[in-house]
Amino acid sequence: MSKALRISYVFLFCLVSAAVAQQAQLDADSFGGYQARSIGPAVMGGRVADIDAVMDPRLTIYVASAGGGLWKSSDAGITFKPMFDKQPSLSIGSVKIDPSNPKTVWVGTGESWTRNSVSVGDGIYKSTDG
Repeated sequence: MSKALRISYVFLFCLVSAAVAQQAQLDADSFGGYQARSIGPAVMGGRVADIDAVMDPRLTIYVASAGGGLWKSSDAGITFKPMFDKQPSLSIGSVKIDPSNPKTVWVGTGESWTRNSVSVGDGIYKSTDG
């Protein structure tokens, strides 16, 4: 993963952490000089369709990419691993972690704003092991 992509995910982590990390205290000093910036063409690909995160016990983040699958970080956004490479659909429209069981993750394939750079989905997937 490129450094620019990693930095953009850190920025996304900042947005998500405010909603899900009720126990963690974040302030302006937490992320220093990070600023939002464009890192590529969003017209054809590279779009983030959805993000969900949970503290379990560290911050675990799932990022749904409109044309690039599902990505997971188990270390609060420092690194990400692809989680959907072996599935028949790489177009992800949504991701949701079960609030009562953080190991259960729902993934909706496809995207409501289909373009020539993504494919239609093939249903909803459920994982019970994170």
